[in-house]
Amino acid sequence: MISINKLILAMCLLVAIFSCKEDDGSPNLGNKLIANAGMDREVPLGEAVELDGSGSKDGNNKSFSFLWTLKSKPENSNAALTKAIEMKPLITPDQLGVYEIELKIANETGESKATVKLTAVEDSQGGTVILDRDILQNRVLVDIHEDPSIPDYLVTVNLGVKAALTVQPGVVIAFEEKKSLKVFEEGTIIAKGSPDKKIQFIGKLPNKGYWAGIISQSSNPLNILEHVEVSDAGSNTIYPVPQATALSLTHNAYLNISHTTIHRSQGHGIWINQTANFDFGNNVFRENDGINLLVPISKAHKVDSESHFETNNAANNVIELVGNVLDLDVHVTWNKLGQNTKYRVKEDVVVKSDLSLSKGVKLEVAPNKFLRVDGSLHAKGSQDDPIIVNVWPSGGEKWGGLVVHSGSDQNRLEWVEIRNAGNNQRGYGMDKSAAVGIDNAGDGGKLHLANTKIIGSNSYGLYIEPGAHLGDCVNLTFTGIKGRTIALPASLVSRLNEADLVFSQNQLPSVEILGFSLQATQETVWAPLPDGIPFFIPNQLDVISGLKLLPGVTLEFTQHAMLAILQNGYLEAIGTAQKKITFKGAEDQKGFWRGVIFKSSSDQNIMEHTLIAGAGGQALPWSGGRSASIGVFPGGAGLQLKNSKITKGGGWGILVDTSFGAHINPDAESLNLFEDISNGKIIHL
Repeated sequence: MISINKLILAMCLLVAIFSCKEDDGSPNLGNKLIANAGMDREVPLGEAVELDGSGSKDGNNKSFSFLWTLKSKPENSNAALTKAIEMKPLITPDQLGVYEIELKIANETGESKATVKLTAVEDSQGGTVILDRDILQNRVLVDIHEDPSIPDYLVTVNLGVKAALTVQPGVVIAFEEKKSLKVFEEGTIIAKGSPDKKIQFIGKLPNKGYWAGIISQSSNPLNILEHVEVSDAGSNTIYPVPQATALSLTHNAYLNISHTTIHRSQGHGIWINQTANFDFGNNVFRENDGINLLVPISKAHKVDSESHFETNNAANNVIELVGNVLDLDVHVTWNKLGQNTKYRVKEDVVVKSDLSLSKGVKLEVAPNKFLRVDGSLHAKGSQDDPIIVNVWPSGGEKWGGLVVHSGSDQNRLEWVEIRNAGNNQRGYGMDKSAAVGIDNAGDGGKLHLANTKIIGSNSYGLYIEPGAHLGDCVNLTFTGIKGRTIALPASLVSRLNEADLVFSQNQLPSVEILGFSLQATQETVWAPLPDGIPFFIPNQLDVISGLKLLPGVTLEFTQHAMLAILQNGYLEAIGTAQKKITFKGAEDQKGFWRGVIFKSSSDQNIMEHTLIAGAGGQALPWSGGRSASIGVFPGGAGLQLKNSKITKGGGWGILVDTSFGAHINPDAESLNLFEDISNGKIIHL
């Protein structure tokens, strides 16, 4: 039996023998692996760097594997290794700072590790970092120089951003002449400065319009410019924006713009495409040659009243609204803009949303263009801060006018001035041109008017189609109206009150009566208009219900027009010796218009202290071809005529057909004055 000691000795001899064997592929060779990851070095930021593990070796001349691992990297870096199991992998540093990378080699004999440090630095020129390649990896621009007069970065190309570009507070980025910064769809720009360390995008030289500007196509919700200054841009257009602009949003881009200054642009300030979106607040526009801000009309409500607008040209101190339909399913408000800044529209605009205008809003409309309300318009200014809608440019053609198409009870103009509208073209959905029109589409448009001025219309001041509705009507002023001042259906005349109307310097001062009949459920009262201004009747007006004319009322008729009191209607026209009620022709000619006829048996048909002038120009109906200033016809019709005057009458003064009970007070001839009547005072048939 072998002793324990002999067995142990034999095993030791075997170990010694195998340990002394040469490399013959035996698994019991010693670990002679030595990893080599290369020398520590500085590398350019933003460029792909090749690592090199070729210096690694195995003293046993056996093959081995590679595994590279990124152990640490700068804050905010998204850099990663590619081909990490090969001898020479790649990495693209995206942030300034140190990248520590470990290499491990291994085979069946063991493993070995080594590390290398890459320090990412910027190429620079005189202390300013040159940006001459597109941003393809996420990158952070840091504040290199404390002195803001020294640019930290200089852009020497049209720089494309196709990754996340973060600009830290205090960074100054200068641009070579006519160069630009373009954020592509896959890119992002995050530029958040602070009140005391603003981010600046400037020209290499401080010349207005030196560089092209910033354009973004990116819809990333992280896009932001906050406490940023964009100066001396707008040198030329950047596709696809059609105008030179300091800052542009195209496609479906999004950008949050706040506490940002757009300064000294040779073109526009900010241009925003109709499909783009933005948030906006506390921004400043100064010394820009073009329009400060162009925004989609659907986004106008995002412009705040705290932003500050200045311009070298007062005509350009506007926010131009792009597009012709406001169609949002939420209520929106256009805020008052500071520094007398105006909204401007250059197309016909249809408001399908519920829109409010804040007091003090100023809106300009291009010549011949209309504003039409299909949703609602609530424009409520104040005496000290009215809402003003005017034409642009001034001094030339008129804009089309405001057309109220909807029947919303929210439609209101209060402390509003409508200036230089009514261009003599048919309205946007209306048959006539007017500064303000209410059309009869559907159930009829509706509008409340209070403390409102209509100034300088080339056609009607206010035109209300039959079937439309007039709400409140208080304190209206009409100045410089070239057409008829107001036109409205007979049923709405009672809404007018002499004390609530001011007419001045109008070429045809009058209220035109539209339609052919007055048929109401109760008596209609017409009060006199200021300064004896007439109600103008262009057609035959049939009164089928009660009409009461108050002292001082004047009715003016065209050549073929007449007033017909029919069926159950009546005319109560009782003036006074001092304030007569007048019926006259539009021209002061004998026999110019047809006259007044009664075919109603109402005992309320009374004409007292009235003047009927220039009637009897054409044969009256049911008269057998006779003409007269007043006709009373069969059907039990009656009239009480007292203390009145019929003058310049063609034909007879009064014609009474008594064959079927028509009658007039028997003392009509003695109680009234007949002057310059062609055929005589009264004829009874």
